[in-house]
Amino acid sequence: MVAAKGEAATAGKKIDFVIASNLALLTDEHLAFCKAHQILLSTSLDGPADLHNKNRPRPGGNSHDLAVKGIKRAQEVLGLDRVGALMTTTENSLGRIDEIVDEYLRLGLDGIFLRPLSPYGFAVKTKQFHRYDAKRWLDFYARGLRHILAINRAGRHFPEFYSALILRRLLTDRPIGYVDLRSPAGIGLGALVYNYDGRVFASDEGRMLAEMGDNTFELGHVDTSSYRSLILSDKLVDLVASSLTQCAPECSDCVFEPHCGADPVYHHATQHDPVGIKPLSEFCARQKGVMGLLLDILEHSPEDAGILRRWGGM
Repeated sequence: MVAAKGEAATAGKKIDFVIASNLALLTDEHLAFCKAHQILLSTSLDGPADLHNKNRPRPGGNSHDLAVKGIKRAQEVLGLDRVGALMTTTENSLGRIDEIVDEYLRLGLDGIFLRPLSPYGFAVKTKQFHRYDAKRWLDFYARGLRHILAINRAGRHFPEFYSALILRRLLTDRPIGYVDLRSPAGIGLGALVYNYDGRVFASDEGRMLAEMGDNTFELGHVDTSSYRSLILSDKLVDLVASSLTQCAPECSDCVFEPHCGADPVYHHATQHDPVGIKPLSEFCARQKGVMGLLLDILEHSPEDAGILRRWGGM
């Protein structure tokens, strides 16, 4: 790890290491190691205790208590800006957006990322993925964004992080590094995922698909594959080539195309095709819905537009 940071610094690059954990087993030794090596922590927090515990059950029914205790301990040792949380929207979340946002505020977190469910892993196993569609999620998102903007108007800087990413794409020419908003897709090129068993995947979503028995996005193994062989593999080249939005039907003449991205893993999982039929794609519907909402605010709400511009880094 130290060697990797040293090599990156020599090349003029900066590397951040992030440990994603539910923090249930967090110890002082872990925190000391993270502090010594400037490692960030990321955990899941879906909202108030009853909602989080229902979404993320564990023996004892105390997943929220453990997450909150871990967040607070990490904030004390590492600093408020070294600990982040992510929420996932389940059907149980849809009517509770204000409570979810307020829980993040209560814990001193510096913003929130309103995420829909993805068609992988636990969301599919528990049949949660099909409990709501893009329209219901966009309504949830719009209500959440209004609440968050009201918080900002009251004087507290508290961004919705996905909006901030989109706004940076819309309003600036600065790169954002977010692989889901790239064309061609960022799989493999912007990220490689090394699994505990040594298998290497083009993305974390590809790894989750493999856990479901679909190895489409497995690129090789750490024992037998070099970095060069992974990123130049025929499998990855084909997948990336098929993800160019500039050439994709429905995308090539879409007004949002320059600011959108391709998600071949999502479309493969939902339509068995990395390009996907965009009128049937909820990824596409959500992207257009979020961007349309942000553009409407920028056009018609001057005070909120100023807040969004600050989020976008202008």
